Amino acid sequence: MEITFQQSDDHGEDLRSLHAWLLDDQELRGQVRVEPVTGRPSSEHMAGDLEAIVAIISGVSAVVQLGISVAAWREARGGRRQNIVIVVSEIDRDAAKPVIDALKPEENE
Repeated sequence: MEITFQQSDDHGEDLRSLHAWLLDDQELRGQVRVEPVTGRPSSEHMAGDLEAIVAIISGVSAVVQLGISVAAWREARGGRRQNIVIVVSEIDRDAAKPVIDALKPEENE
């Protein structure tokens, strides 16, 4: 299964932060491969901007662990609203529920 995280605004700060968080999460290693998706390099930069993160998941337990990791990232950022959009195929939507729920705004936000 693949879950794609995209930034909903032009800044990319939340996406860069989430990418670093997921790469550092020891519990995801060996279960979830996290890959950046970058845009085309410009004449001013050698590398393109981070446009998305693709999480390639090896099993059901990894989906739950990814949801836990995303929820911990969100909590570590003080619960402030993140501008992250999750893209999941229709077939994988039910299986990806733990990750989707982890990014839903709290009731008091």
